[in-house]
Amino acid sequence: MTIQKNPLHIQTAIIAIILIGLVAYSNSLSGEFVFDDLVNIIENPSVRKLWPIGDALRAPLGSGLAGRPIINLSLAINYAISGEEVWSYHLLNLLIHILSALTLFGILRITFLGEKLPERYHKVSTELALGCALIWMVHPLQTQSVTYIIQRCESLMGLSFLLTMYCAIRGWKSNNPGPWRLFAFMAFLVGVGTKEVIVVAPFLIFLYDMLFVHESPKEAFKQSRSLYAWLAMGLVLLFVQTAIGGTVASGAFEVPATPFQYALTQSQVIFHYIGLSFWPHKLCLDYYWPIAKLGEAYLSAILLVGLISCSLWLVLKKKNLWGFPAIWFFAILAPTSSILPLREIIFEYRMYLPLAGLVALVVLGGYEIGRTLFSRLPLSVGQYNSSTRLLGFGLLAVTVGILAILTLNRNSDYENKIRIWADTVAKQPQNSRAQNNLGQALAESGKHRESIPYFQEAVRIKPDYFDAYSNLALAFFTLGEPEKSILPLHNAMKIKVGNPEAHFLLGRVMIAVGKPKDAIPHFIKVQEQQWRYPHLHNNLGVALSMIGKPQDAIPHFLEELKVLPDSAHVHSNLGAALAAIGKKQEAIQHFRETLRIKPDDEKGHSNLGMVLLELGRRQEAITHFREALKMNPNNTNIRNYLLKLEGR
Repeated sequence: MTIQKNPLHIQTAIIAIILIGLVAYSNSLSGEFVFDDLVNIIENPSVRKLWPIGDALRAPLGSGLAGRPIINLSLAINYAISGEEVWSYHLLNLLIHILSALTLFGILRITFLGEKLPERYHKVSTELALGCALIWMVHPLQTQSVTYIIQRCESLMGLSFLLTMYCAIRGWKSNNPGPWRLFAFMAFLVGVGTKEVIVVAPFLIFLYDMLFVHESPKEAFKQSRSLYAWLAMGLVLLFVQTAIGGTVASGAFEVPATPFQYALTQSQVIFHYIGLSFWPHKLCLDYYWPIAKLGEAYLSAILLVGLISCSLWLVLKKKNLWGFPAIWFFAILAPTSSILPLREIIFEYRMYLPLAGLVALVVLGGYEIGRTLFSRLPLSVGQYNSSTRLLGFGLLAVTVGILAILTLNRNSDYENKIRIWADTVAKQPQNSRAQNNLGQALAESGKHRESIPYFQEAVRIKPDYFDAYSNLALAFFTLGEPEKSILPLHNAMKIKVGNPEAHFLLGRVMIAVGKPKDAIPHFIKVQEQQWRYPHLHNNLGVALSMIGKPQDAIPHFLEELKVLPDSAHVHSNLGAALAAIGKKQEAIQHFRETLRIKPDDEKGHSNLGMVLLELGRRQEAITHFREALKMNPNNTNIRNYLLKLEGR
């Protein structure tokens, strides 16, 4: 088949996709790392350097990126460019999304020009493909895959999926299919290293082959054996990679649901996805979605089975080409929304590729309805053509404009962690994780008092929520109310017995409430677990000093200084312990080091003044007492020392 070409028209469509994509996501390049961005980027040591490349390809086992080397490498590239500044991460996400839209445009245009479609589709192939690509690209349901950085997993997999299909189709239309099939295999390998959902690509490519290219499954396989052999090799690699430590394996079977319960719940979720596709209202970063019961979901389950059966009947029995977009929708959702129980019930990013099937059905349906209506009007051929084109472009412009505005608005919710989690809590108030994360975002911005109600609500919803109890205790401690931290910490340690974080914080609380003796066992518990917690030795040293054991405290301060040699606080504590056992010259050295690091340290000046006074260096002591008093005029002890020393 010879593909009809209209270079100017195609170029215009390509430019339109690029420009409209840039506009719709123009406000997505700033913002902050949110949710799983933190653990997969900020706390991921494997993205800190690009060389050796093997390290950049290998995410820590058990992490969300285990088995996804291409994503880990892409994040390492971003980290090399902008570190922990988000702009390069967002820019690459947007580039991936626009390339995906362009590839989708190419697939659809070639398909509409296919011999098995009516001639009327050939004449408007570019317009129909452009309409589908633009609506898919600017739909606000896509924001989670584009603006939420780590969901590059979904968008890059989507691009790999589309490129694999595009290259396969070009191979079928080419007199020299070899290079195109090689490109398809390479794109598929990128998808294999990106996300496991790519597993359905060979199935859909084979289905497309049967429907749009060859006459039967036997002929399709015969004519494209090399293509399917390469895709089969990619599938083997995917299964091996997943078995070694892929994320499907780590995320499966971690919900309190049987495969039947999960499938029943997903019947509700899928209709929610369909609803959001037509009415993208109240998009949400993190849903609270309980496991469904049979009495609650049997209608949605029956309807879903009916739709899938009808789609399969159209494709396999009737060879009806309209069934392909429907099968596309259900097939791509199958790995996450069928019978394999995953930890997360619902996420909007799972609709990244499935949405294309729904959009194609709506656009083609709209085209057929419009064509039928206009054919009944008394119009000449020229009037008919100009009227239908004008109406079509008008409807497309309005639709794309509205969706782009909604996308811009949704992107603004990702501006910072407080805003996105406040939005999530407002839409899903029963989501304990969202409550806790909003509290954390407020605490990180210094709003500790405001964070407390959200931590309290989180533990009310989920009484066994360790993180929320720990965060609540830390908020009280930071606000100078350590006594209120004790109960949440005890509750936390009931949930995770022996947790070093809870023991460490409880030890600090005991020091703050004047019970250093009770603090020591908690610090020792942390030490026994070989937990490298910042300031553990310093806190243990403080507790020992408070109970009159400065000699035992000194080794802990020295150990802390090995890790934090420039900590003014630790030098000050070590100086005080040395002074307490009579090693005043050594104490002076550490107090001077404290003031070198932090010249305005009031305690450093007062401690140094006291030791100098004990050594008879009266004038030097006065100088440091005066400095301490400048920093804190309300320090009555220092004021009294000065009055006495100066004879006033």
